[in-house]
Amino acid sequence: MRLTTIPLKRAAAVLATVCTLGTFCIAGSIAYAGNENTGTVADAGANTANIQKKTTSITIHKYEGPSITKTGFKPNGTDMTDALNGEGNKPLKGVQFTLYKVTLTAGKTEDDNKIDLSTPEGWKRIEDLKNLQGDTSSFFTGEHAKFTKTQVGKAQETNEKGVVEFKDLDESLYYVEETSTANAQKDFATEANKHDWKPVTVTVKTDPFFVTTPLSHKTKDSWEWLYNVHVFPKNDVNKETPTKTASDPNKYYVDEKGNTVIPWNISIPLSAPSEGKAYKKIGFVDSLPAGLKYSSVTGVNLVKVQKKAAENQTPTSTPIPLSPKTATQQGYYEAKNDNGKVTFNLTADGLAKITKIDDYTYTLKVTLNTSVTKGTKNFTNFITGWIDDSKIGDGDENTPCVPTEDDSHKCDNNPHGSSHFATLKITKVAIDADGKNTDKKLKGAKFAIYSVKDQSIELTSIKDSATLTQYTTPVKTGVTGNDQLTIETGDDGTATVDLFIGNDKTTSRKYCLVETDAPAGFKKDPAPHCYNVEEETKTNVTADKPVADANSKTIGNDQATALDKILAALPMTGARGLLILTVCGIVGLGGTFFYIVLKRRKEQNA
Repeated sequence: MRLTTIPLKRAAAVLATVCTLGTFCIAGSIAYAGNENTGTVADAGANTANIQKKTTSITIHKYEGPSITKTGFKPNGTDMTDALNGEGNKPLKGVQFTLYKVTLTAGKTEDDNKIDLSTPEGWKRIEDLKNLQGDTSSFFTGEHAKFTKTQVGKAQETNEKGVVEFKDLDESLYYVEETSTANAQKDFATEANKHDWKPVTVTVKTDPFFVTTPLSHKTKDSWEWLYNVHVFPKNDVNKETPTKTASDPNKYYVDEKGNTVIPWNISIPLSAPSEGKAYKKIGFVDSLPAGLKYSSVTGVNLVKVQKKAAENQTPTSTPIPLSPKTATQQGYYEAKNDNGKVTFNLTADGLAKITKIDDYTYTLKVTLNTSVTKGTKNFTNFITGWIDDSKIGDGDENTPCVPTEDDSHKCDNNPHGSSHFATLKITKVAIDADGKNTDKKLKGAKFAIYSVKDQSIELTSIKDSATLTQYTTPVKTGVTGNDQLTIETGDDGTATVDLFIGNDKTTSRKYCLVETDAPAGFKKDPAPHCYNVEEETKTNVTADKPVADANSKTIGNDQATALDKILAALPMTGARGLLILTVCGIVGLGGTFFYIVLKRRKEQNA
């Protein structure tokens, strides 16, 4: 650990704040009088008799690490923001601190327990702090706890300057806790007067620490008392934040039997434990939206990454697979589904896998699989998480955050992802003698469906069977096998299918349809019909218009001639091929005969 102490010669004890390993904060220097009768300090130290009776303040400056620990930056209780900014550090906003006023526990009256640091007696009451050995909480716990603490006002979050200020404080001993880093953000902007605030994960939190007001401070020639005290705890941060993203489903359409499954990939970089070096609980809850059903949890891993690699080496990254708890196996995690409310927790054995957090960062990886119910097109799925006492997003384990009709952005702070399907509608009609579509609807047209491989390709490039094979892949009805998805027009001449559009901000996907069977009495259309199927929204789909205009397509068929009907009734080989060859042969013979007759007439007339 690094800490700064301010030496108060011989007559004054200097006690340092205990901070998290690698965390740098100004010491809460504690001075007490060597002679309580005179209230003086020998040998030019800070003199408690010179303390003025006045209100004080504590200002906390929160910056990223680790360059805050560079030689040359030595906090001394004054505002050293300019010096710190010169080191290239960025402030962190959204880090929550709670301030407590400290009193004694042994006294019989309020005055007996009061710690008034405007007097030499008050300093004597806290002289035991010089024996502080790293665990500040030891002063508040146990049968012989020396101190008790009372919260001062409300917990506060750092602003865009990384600052929290607690004002109008009595001259006393205070205890500061960093109570939450869940909303921590850093400004990644590189241009002046611009901001680019993004969430970060705090991997090492600041340990609780003591601060006195006033605080002794040595100037060039003498000592003085600071009544507005500035402290600079720092955090090690990771720009990775908790996320939840959807992967492509196992099927590119909604299976009516509920066999279309969307995997949701959840990633939770672990912030520092609330206390000490061990975690008490890590988990999340997912209240599945309408249209999704719980299927399973798979791929659970803790990814362990070195904080600092050996010279000329890259940090190692090691996945630690975790198995589930069962009736016969202790396991490392437990997943429960209660009517669509899925709760995931690491077990005690799972938490024990997280070791040496000063040397490694850890990220929890989980895949939550959900099946899709027919008829629901758009899904946005949120989680509410926890790492010890720190929350991830809004809500809690019992009441996870769920958006409402009135407040659709209620859970925007929670990790979430979205997935989209949309209905493609085909109407099959007859074509008249002029080549125009008619109102006559055709039943029994069957289409095979293909997904375009490269979504940047121009659909006009797909014009025949060769380019169809080149640019598309068949939409399958199973994960394995060759069964291709087909649709067939009904009595009203229409056929519909709910197709996968994409995840998150993807708003369209390209598909092609090829007619495999024509309606009775009509020619089969061999050309691919390719469309850009669009995401459904509140503006393009309504109760009266369940299919978006852009996704409703009409395909015409020419009526078959007598020969078309004969050819359509025969297979491509055998009788059908023989008939085609016979017709071609007859035409060829007729042409040859006609040529011979013309040639002979020319010779006779010559």
